[in-house]
Amino acid sequence: MRWERPDAMTANAMLASGLMIAQMTEAKAVRDSVFLTHFPATSLPTMTLVAALFAMASSYAGSRLMRATTPDRFAPIAFLISGLLQIGERSLLYSYPRASACVIYLHVFAINLVLTSSFWSLMNEHYDPRSAKKAFGKIAGMGTFGGIMGGLIAERVAAMGSIYALMLVTAVLHMACGAALWRFTRKHPIAHRAEKKTGEKHVVRNVLRKSPYLLELAALMISVSVAAGLVDYLFKSQAAANIAKGPGLTRFFAVFYTTTGVLGVCMQTFASSAMLSRFGLATTVSSLPFAVAAGGGGLLAFFGFVELTILRGLEVVLRSSLYRSGYELFYTPVPSSEKRAVKALIDVNGERLGDAIGSGIVGLLLILHGSGKWPILTAAIAFSGVGLVLARRLERSYVGALEKSLTKQSGPLEAGPGLGEFLDSGIIVPVTLPVAAATHKPEPVAVSQDPVLLELQELRSPDENRAIQALIKTQAANPMICHQLIQFLSHESYGFLAMEKLRRVAAAHVGLLADTLLRKEEPFAIRKRIPLILARSGSQRAVDSLVMTLSDEDFQIRFRSAYAIDQLRMESPQLHLNPERVWRIVEEELHVSRDVWEVRRLMEAQEDTGEIPGEASLEYLFALLGLVLPREPVTMAYRALHTQDRHLRGTALEYLQTVLPGNAWKSLEILIGERAIRSPLTMRPPVK
Repeated sequence: MRWERPDAMTANAMLASGLMIAQMTEAKAVRDSVFLTHFPATSLPTMTLVAALFAMASSYAGSRLMRATTPDRFAPIAFLISGLLQIGERSLLYSYPRASACVIYLHVFAINLVLTSSFWSLMNEHYDPRSAKKAFGKIAGMGTFGGIMGGLIAERVAAMGSIYALMLVTAVLHMACGAALWRFTRKHPIAHRAEKKTGEKHVVRNVLRKSPYLLELAALMISVSVAAGLVDYLFKSQAAANIAKGPGLTRFFAVFYTTTGVLGVCMQTFASSAMLSRFGLATTVSSLPFAVAAGGGGLLAFFGFVELTILRGLEVVLRSSLYRSGYELFYTPVPSSEKRAVKALIDVNGERLGDAIGSGIVGLLLILHGSGKWPILTAAIAFSGVGLVLARRLERSYVGALEKSLTKQSGPLEAGPGLGEFLDSGIIVPVTLPVAAATHKPEPVAVSQDPVLLELQELRSPDENRAIQALIKTQAANPMICHQLIQFLSHESYGFLAMEKLRRVAAAHVGLLADTLLRKEEPFAIRKRIPLILARSGSQRAVDSLVMTLSDEDFQIRFRSAYAIDQLRMESPQLHLNPERVWRIVEEELHVSRDVWEVRRLMEAQEDTGEIPGEASLEYLFALLGLVLPREPVTMAYRALHTQDRHLRGTALEYLQTVLPGNAWKSLEILIGERAIRSPLTMRPPVK
C-alpha cells in the first residue's frame, strides 16, 4: 500500500490520537491489574455493571456539555481535567488501595470512553465523508501505534514494579493530549455551517425518534459490546487463574495490549483503507462480529487459555482498526447538531449498556452453571450474529443518511443551478451544430370548404402575418395540422410558438411526434425540440421513444431526451422505465474518451444558436443518474460539486461513490477530476 503524506490538519489529529490511545492502553493495564490484585475475578461482573451505570450518567453529562460548548472547546479541557483526576487517584492508591482500584476502574471504564467519543466527534465535524475515508485510517492508525508505545512503556514500568510511576505517566499523556487538541482546534477552526436551531427540551429523544439510522448505530454498538464483554470476562478470569497476581499480571496485560496494538497498526496500515475502498463500510464493520462469531465457534470445540487469548486479541485488533474506522465513518453524514446531541450517548451508553447486559448474563450464568464457560461463549456467538445482521442493514441506511444530508445542506444551493430546470421555464438548450435551413413555404393550396384544409391553407400562407395569426388561433387537434406545426419547429419566426401549441396537444399526438423524433433523416432543428414537447405528454410511449433516443449519435438529442424523461416521470410517477437499459447508457457515456468530453465542454458559441453549457457532459451524466437513483439527492450532488463548501462537496462525492457501481464510479472520478469539481457552473441563458 502506498503511503501518502498527511496534510497538516490530519498530522495534528494523528498526534493527538497517538497520545490518547497510548494513555488508554496504559490505563487499561493499570485498571485490570490493580483491580484483580485487590479483588477476585468473580467481582468483575458486579464492578462492570456499576461502571456501566456510571458510564451512562457520564455520557449524558458529556453530551449536554458537548452540545452546549461544541466539541472543539469540550475535548481539550476534558482531557486536561482527566489527567489531573488521575494524579488524585494515584495519591488515593497509597492509602486506600481497594477504594482506589474501584475509582480507577470507573475512570478508565467510563470517563475515558466519553473522552474518546469527544475526540471522534471533533474529527467528524472537521472532515467531510469523503476526506474522512482517507484521513480516519491514518488517525486511527497513529492511535494504534500510540497504543503500542503505551503498552511498551507499561510493560517496562511494571517490570520495575512501580505502578505509581505508571499512573503518573498516564496522567501526563492525557494532559499532553489535551494540549495537542487545543493546538489542533486553534490551527484548524471548524467552519460551522448554518443549521436550524432547535428549542426543544428533549432534543436527544427527538433526534433519535426522527433518525432510525442513529438507532441502528446504537443497536450495533450494543450487540458487539455484549459479545466483547462476554469474551473479555472469560479472558480476564482465565488470566487471573493462570498468572500470578501483582506485577506479573500487570506485565501480562501490558504485553497483551502491546501485541494487539502492533497487530492493529498492521491491520490499519495494510488492510483498513483497502477494505473501505473495495468492500465498503458495512463489510469493514462486519469483520468484527464475524470474527468473534467464527472464533467463538472454534473455542466451543477446542477451549484453552491460549486460544481464548487469541480470540480476545483478535477482537481488540479488529475493534481498534477496521471496526473503528468504519464505525466513525457512519457518523459523517449526520448533521453536527445531531451528532453533538447523541454521539457521546450512543458511543458510551451503547458500549456500556452492552457491558452491563454482558455482566448480567455472566452473573446469571455463573449462578446457573457454575463456571458458565460454554454458555458464555454461546451467548457471545449469538450477539455477534445480531451485530453482523445490523452491520449489513446499515449499508442501506448509510446511503439514506447521505441523501438526507445532501438535502438538509441544500439551503444555500436552492438558488443555484440544478438539473432540468429549463423544462419548466420553457428555455431551450442551445445547440452548437449547424441548424438546417428552414423549408420554403409552399404555394397556397386551392380554396376549399373543409375547415381543416382552410386552416392548413392559412398556416402555409406566404404572407407571414397571416401564417402567424393562423398559428395563434390553431388548436392543432387534427394530425394534418400537427404535422404542419412540426415542420414549423425549425422556422426562425414560427418555431417557439409552434412548440408551445404542440405541447398543449402532445398527449393526443404522441405517435406522430415520436415517429418524427426517431427518424434520423428529419432536420436536426426539428428533432432537437420534440423531446421538450413529449415531456408534457404523460405517455408511456413517449418514455419508450425517448429512451431509444438516449442511444442517438447526436449528443444534443440524448441530452434533451434525458431531461424529457425526467420531466415525464416527475409528473407521472407511474410511467415505467427500464433501469438496466439506462445503466448501460450511463456506462457508455462514462467510457467516452476524455477528448470528446473536453470538446463538449469547450465548444465555441455560435451566433445563431447560443452556447452549450460548459459542463454539458457532466450535467447529462447526472440527468441519466437521476433517472435510476433518487432525483433530489442526485440534483443536490450535482450542485454541490460546484460549490466552495468542502464538506458539502465531500458529502456529494461520498454519496456518488456509495450508490454507483464500482466501475462506474472510477470512470466518473477520472472524467470529472478536481478541475470539474471546482469550476463554476455556467448558467444557461435563454435563447432569443
